[in-house]
Amino acid sequence: MKLVLFTLLSISALFSFEKLTQENFEEKTLNKKVILDFYSKSCRTCKDLVESLIEYNENKKQDVVIYKIDIEEEISLAKEFSVRVIPTLIYFKDDDIIERELGTKTPEQIAKSVQEYLQ
Repeated sequence: MKLVLFTLLSISALFSFEKLTQENFEEKTLNKKVILDFYSKSCRTCKDLVESLIEYNENKKQDVVIYKIDIEEEISLAKEFSVRVIPTLIYFKDDDIIERELGTKTPEQIAKSVQEYLQ
């Protein structure tokens, strides 16, 4: 029962953030402070990270936009950003990569990274 509930929460969490595609990338990220979350639906660690991103997003004080990029659907973006490990968070500001972090993070760690890299 817990696994089913966790899976349903994780799937619904994916819809909390807008997906980014090759087609809308420039339009959505231009002159913005952005966290790019490269993930796969089958990745357990990616699902854990989604929960942290949701909590961070609900409590954020900065004007940061979080976009999810499914590496299985957006292979060209994953290649363009040299994503080899998932989950990968890329902090993107003024059309430049500022920092890249691998693995899961707590909401507090995400907030600290945003403060350090995007402010």
